[in-house]
Amino acid sequence: MSAKSIERRYARALFRAAKNNTEMGRKRLAELAPVAELFAIEAARKVLVSPVMPVDLKVALLDHALAKIPKADGELKKFISMVVEAGRLQFFPGIIAAFKEILDDAEGILKAEVTTAVTIDAGDLKKVSQALQERFGKKSKIELDQAVDPGILGGLVVRVGNSIIDLSVKTKLDMIAKSALT
Repeated sequence: MSAKSIERRYARALFRAAKNNTEMGRKRLAELAPVAELFAIEAARKVLVSPVMPVDLKVALLDHALAKIPKADGELKKFISMVVEAGRLQFFPGIIAAFKEILDDAEGILKAEVTTAVTIDAGDLKKVSQALQERFGKKSKIELDQAVDPGILGGLVVRVGNSIIDLSVKTKLDMIAKSALT
């Protein structure tokens, strides 16, 4: 089973444990933040993902992180224990990311990355966001991330999930060159 499949399976279980309620899910996501922060600390991450480190040490680290959560319920601790016991702790950051994707999807939030040759201003980003809302549905809320890649020469490339809208000058020039050669 691939890592993505494992992560999505646990994320769906976490969403079901939140009774498929996005508000409860967002609360749960916030509660998981201290645990996720452990994986950002190099030494802690090495301990948590190592197959040779004792489970007791991993549990102690996780308990320390859970102590930062004032109202961590037993269900959350049970979920984390289940992940540890199954030997799937190395997938935890991916589980959290997949859980956030499930929540976003349930709330109609689409993540989009806009790549341009130069940085564009907020007004142009808003126009791109509006165009994407029209394309993907008015009920969708678009969250844009901007990236700069001078290699596209001009125009823009938008990635939304598995969709790519490539309006870059580089792609247009490549298409012209390809058609000229055939």
